[in-house]
Amino acid sequence: MKHEALVSLRPAVALAIVAWCGTVALMALGCAGGAKPASGDAPPAAAKVRVEAARLVCRLIADNPGAARVQVTGADGAQSLPGAGSTYWFFGDTVRRGDGGRSDVIPATVATTSDTDARDCVDLTFKSSGGLAEPLFPRREETTAWPDGVVRLPDGSAAFYMVKAVRTSPFAWHVSAVGIGTIAPGALTGVRVNERLWDETSGFGSRVAGARSPVVQGDDVLVYLHTEAGANYVAKAPIARLADASAYTYWDGAGWDASPANAQPMWPVQPDALPPDNGVQVTYDEPSGAWWAITNTHMATVDLRTAPSPVGPWSAPLTLLDCRQFVGAEYPFCYSGELHRELSRDGGDTLYLTFAGQQPYDVTLVELKVARDD
Repeated sequence: MKHEALVSLRPAVALAIVAWCGTVALMALGCAGGAKPASGDAPPAAAKVRVEAARLVCRLIADNPGAARVQVTGADGAQSLPGAGSTYWFFGDTVRRGDGGRSDVIPATVATTSDTDARDCVDLTFKSSGGLAEPLFPRREETTAWPDGVVRLPDGSAAFYMVKAVRTSPFAWHVSAVGIGTIAPGALTGVRVNERLWDETSGFGSRVAGARSPVVQGDDVLVYLHTEAGANYVAKAPIARLADASAYTYWDGAGWDASPANAQPMWPVQPDALPPDNGVQVTYDEPSGAWWAITNTHMATVDLRTAPSPVGPWSAPLTLLDCRQFVGAEYPFCYSGELHRELSRDGGDTLYLTFAGQQPYDVTLVELKVARDD
């Protein structure tokens, strides 16, 4: 299982992990550099949030009867997308049992649930056929692809930003493009709409490696782009034109600019042997009246920054959770931290967070008891 899990790692994360562990062949490829600071100004004070308790609830695959029914044994991700009476859960590379005891990897899968009580896990029903989990969308020329950011549209359909990765040698991967697809209301099959919104030539000075956490603001959607150099940027497009690359503008620190070259990072990023994060989730915290940015920092902790608006300015980070305490010692890292607001309890003082890991290759659900200081 370890072999399959490592093979199915998201490319940018896989390279960093193996380099970290000392594999010479991958270390020769180099580590991602840092982005230039957005400005010389000091960030606002760290968020006034305290985690008073953290409890491991379950593994969304290993502890889920719905996964066992369709032969799913591992997955990463995951984003949840609430809707009328049902919530989508989107996973990345998914391992399922195949003929003769082999393990197959499908590029992404989706599950649904009406379960919003996460105290004892979340019951999931996976897209399947003939007793086997089926991918959200078919694989094409890419080595693998996964849904990164997902958003509900006014007509009840959903849009997903799709990361496409290719392997150029047994040890070298990169993201070739980030596109977009849609899912019809009530459906479980993703339809590719535009294969290439951003790629290595988009003008950020580094490959776009992801597009997470789309947020609806009036008639627009804000989406948070992540690059291989470790920087996060805010992009915006009208809801009606999400599949049109020319419709996107980029936050430059003072307003929206049509050129990615003028986009400013959400916060400064310093060069490091490990990626600073693998993208950001931005979500509104109603109890505090602030926007939260969740990052999985250095593949070790889930950190929080806050801001008065979804474009910033962002506070200094504070650590919500050291996720390494919930994973195996052989592969002590984690990635893709995500809050699931629809599961919150106690007026938002009990939160549910997921992250992915390699030992086990699964998505871990953790309950956080938090306090917000005045």
